[in-house]
Amino acid sequence: MSCETSFTPKGPPPRDLNPNENWTFGDKTLRLKGDFRNAISALNLESEFRMGGPLVRGGLVLGYSGWVVGCTTAYDTMKSAFKDTKVSMGFVANDFTLNTAVTNGDVFSGSVYHA
Repeated sequence: MSCETSFTPKGPPPRDLNPNENWTFGDKTLRLKGDFRNAISALNLESEFRMGGPLVRGGLVLGYSGWVVGCTTAYDTMKSAFKDTKVSMGFVANDFTLNTAVTNGDVFSGSVYHA
C-alpha cells in the first residue's frame, strides 16, 4: 500500500486577490495504490484523486500450468466511461510462447515465439 501527493503551483496570487472570487492555486492530486500477489495471481488497484474527479485503474493477472490471462482498465468518473481496457492471454511451454491481446475492443495482436 502506498500514498503519493502532488501540488503544482499556478503562480503567485494577484495582489488584488478578492477572497470572494473562486481562485485556485494549482493542480492537486492524491494517489493511493495497493497490490496483492500470491502463487497464481497478481492484483493491483490505483485511485488517483484529481480536481476534476477520481480516476480508478486496476489490473489482474492469473497464471496456472503455463497459461497466463490478464486484464487492465481505467475508469474515469468525470466521463463515466472505461478507457484503456486491455485483455491478454498467453501460453508458455518449453519450446514456444503464444500471446494474444485485445486493446479497447478494436486492436487485436498476437505473437508466437519458437525456440
